[in-house]
Amino acid sequence: MKRLILFLSLIIIPSIVFSAITSPQTTIQPGADVNTVALFHLNEGVGTATRDNSVRQSTGALYGGITWGTGMFDRCVVSDGTDGSYVDTSYNPTLYTNVSWTVSIWIKTTTTTDYLFIYGNRPVKPFSALGLAHVGGSYFFQWYDITGTGGQFTGYAIINDGKPHQIVAVRDMALDLYLVYVDGRFDCSQNDNSNGILSQNQIYLGKNGKFGNDCFTGSMEEYQVIIGALSAAEIKYRYERQLK
Repeated sequence: MKRLILFLSLIIIPSIVFSAITSPQTTIQPGADVNTVALFHLNEGVGTATRDNSVRQSTGALYGGITWGTGMFDRCVVSDGTDGSYVDTSYNPTLYTNVSWTVSIWIKTTTTTDYLFIYGNRPVKPFSALGLAHVGGSYFFQWYDITGTGGQFTGYAIINDGKPHQIVAVRDMALDLYLVYVDGRFDCSQNDNSNGILSQNQIYLGKNGKFGNDCFTGSMEEYQVIIGALSAAEIKYRYERQLK
C-alpha cells in the first residue's frame, strides 16, 4: 500500500505543479471591453476618417501628410512627418482624473529626429505625452498636472529600428508609478507626483499637441485607452495574443 501511495504521489504532484506553471496567467481577450474608452485600429485604408471601436463609437480624422499603408495586422496610418500631419482622435479624457489608466499603440519608424510625438497633448496643462527621443532611438514619457507638477523619463528599448513595436504606458495609482512596456516587456518606470490626468483636451496621434508641429514620422496602428492599470502579465498576454 505504501508503494502504491508513493507511486500515485509521483504521478499526481508533478502534474499539478506542471499545470500551475503552464496555465495562462490571465484570460483577458484583446480588443474593446467595458473599461476601454478609446480603440482606434487605424485600419480603414481609405478616406480621411478613422473609427473609434470603443463604446464611444466616435470618429477621428486624418490631417496633413497622413496616408494609408500596410501595417502589422492590417492597414495602418503612415505619417511623413511634415508639419500638421496627425490623427485627431476626437477623444477627450478630461473626466479621467485621479484614476489609473493604460494607453497602448503600435508604431514603426526609422527616424532619429528629436522629440517626434507618438501621442499626447501639449503644451496645455495638464497633459501626458509619449514621444521619440533622439537618445539612442528610444522614447520619452512626460506628464504635468494643472499646477505644473510632473516630470519626464527616457526609456531603454530601441524603437527606431524599422520594426513594429508595441508601446504601452501605464499610470498605476496603487503603485504610485508611471510605467512603460515595450513589446510586452517592462522597460522603465518613474514615481508619479501629479494628479494623474491623462490629458485636458483631445488626444492627437503623431503630433505635439494641437498647436505643435513636432510630428511623428512612421506608421501607427492599434491605439487603445483603458481605464485601469493593466498588470505586467496582462500586457504580456495581450501582446502575445495579438501576434498569433
